[in-house]
Amino acid sequence: MKTLVSKMDKLGLLKFVLIYYAVIYIALALVMPITILILDPSLFLNPTILAMVIGAVLFFGLIGYFTFIRPYIVYKKLPKVLAETDGKYVYFHFYEDCIALPSEINGLFNPPMPKGKGILKVLFVGNSFNVDATEHLPGILTANGTKKVLMGRAYHGGCTLPQYNTNYTTERFCAYRVCRPGESIWDGDEEYDTTLEYAIEAEEWDIITFMEYTGNQCCWSWNETEKGHINGLIEKAFAAHPEKRPTIMFMLTQTFAAQSDLVKNYFGGDQMKMYQTITEFAGHVLEDTCIDKVIATGTAVQNLRTSRLNADKKQDLSRDGYHLDYGVSRYTAACTVFYNIFEPCLGLNLEG
Repeated sequence: MKTLVSKMDKLGLLKFVLIYYAVIYIALALVMPITILILDPSLFLNPTILAMVIGAVLFFGLIGYFTFIRPYIVYKKLPKVLAETDGKYVYFHFYEDCIALPSEINGLFNPPMPKGKGILKVLFVGNSFNVDATEHLPGILTANGTKKVLMGRAYHGGCTLPQYNTNYTTERFCAYRVCRPGESIWDGDEEYDTTLEYAIEAEEWDIITFMEYTGNQCCWSWNETEKGHINGLIEKAFAAHPEKRPTIMFMLTQTFAAQSDLVKNYFGGDQMKMYQTITEFAGHVLEDTCIDKVIATGTAVQNLRTSRLNADKKQDLSRDGYHLDYGVSRYTAACTVFYNIFEPCLGLNLEG
């Protein structure tokens, strides 16, 4: 937490002023009765003088109390830190209460994930790995019995986020498919028939996830160009929904099968080197954008590869060395998405 306003730093002089003037007014309130007590106490028997003394004491006493003493009492009860920020919110402290307001001190404000909504609307933007990670979601949600989710999916095979950002309004650049509440499959097909702009504006999305293409060098190192394009997409999504910003999340299928040509040619055949490289990339996304959550479908699959379910080490739970197989790998990725979005937002689970 970064302190923005502290009681000692900003109100120390005020403390001195309050005490100084409180003493003066208390003295003014007491000067008349003390003077009479010293000179001639019998003067208190005179109703007029007594009324004047009482009036003076009340006048100066009440001014001193409400103008200086009372504010000082309030000051003493204030917390040491009056305002602080974690970069996402500014927290204003009042006695035992705290008010949190969205902050853009360190960049764009990415709202927290919504909870308890009637219909949760989620858009997935990405490439073929995005299809792998979301293909089983309609069936999982249907089996779960929920009819509270509307999903959209924008797809362009092998497309990177810089390409999506550059071609945001390009006609026939991506396919857009929808799964409405209660449906068990995605509608439509993968024909490139629309723009990413249309997909983002199609619904008042609660959550939008962006997936970078991990088979491209843009996802192997972080630079200002990549940062600019990801932030550009975020800004476009926020501009499309100015009244209610969607929560932006990031999704990554971290690594390919150990025997894939890409791992051999670019990572010396070291699958874990590729995994660590892309994981570091995800860390930069969290650090240099307003995104604060990564859905690591690749980590789930990588963990699965160490289990007895990975019977064919050559395929390594993939169908072609790159994409997830149509069975357990896709299902695992979909479950990872489920637990990162639908469990915290809607309280759903896969138990039972």
